[in-house]
Amino acid sequence: MSIYNFMLTHTGISHLEKGMPNQDSAGCFCIKNDLGEIYLNVVADGVSACKYANEASSFLLDTTVNTVSYTHLTLPTNSL
Repeated sequence: MSIYNFMLTHTGISHLEKGMPNQDSAGCFCIKNDLGEIYLNVVADGVSACKYANEASSFLLDTTVNTVSYTHLTLPTNSL
């Protein structure tokens, strides 16, 4: 079985005019254990009004993936 994933994020016109970075983060991750594979898509939309929105959305993406990966890999398989 093949799984294809496509994500696109783009910097809006107002951000370009103001020299602001793209504040969104997205990623697809595969988590494997003895039961098989889980595919996790994570999207975090940065809040333009916040000074560190791009760092916050990236942090949320990383934290979510790390938490799910750790939880999924350390739970006994009969509890899933």
